[in-house]
Amino acid sequence: MNSGPAHQGFMAFATQRGLEWDSARVDGAAVILCNERYRVHVRSAPQGAVVLHARISEMPIDHRQADALLLKVMQLAGQGLPHVAEALVLTEDESELCLQRWVAPDADRLAFSNALEAFLHALGDWRRATGEL
Repeated sequence: MNSGPAHQGFMAFATQRGLEWDSARVDGAAVILCNERYRVHVRSAPQGAVVLHARISEMPIDHRQADALLLKVMQLAGQGLPHVAEALVLTEDESELCLQRWVAPDADRLAFSNALEAFLHALGDWRRATGEL
């Protein structure tokens, strides 16, 4: 297996599933392809945790459309659609709306797997809500 985030739960999950990833990635992330439609980046986080990260949608180039999309997702987030463990984020260049979830450093294989499953459900919900599915 190639090097990636050094998280015991993630490593056990990856080993069990026989996952390999591109060790040449500059950001050191592992990328998991789930259900042939979701690309989840697993990145190292402070104090041994990992962050699950995936794109919900590209941001529209037109500022009014981008503002409308942000207003829509903020309203949905305010209503609690329906997750609280995940966070909505914009990429640094504000070109993509993404979802993230922090996985604790002491999470074992089962806890990592459960976090990934919940993250994928939330990702699907957000993609449907934004018209990306």
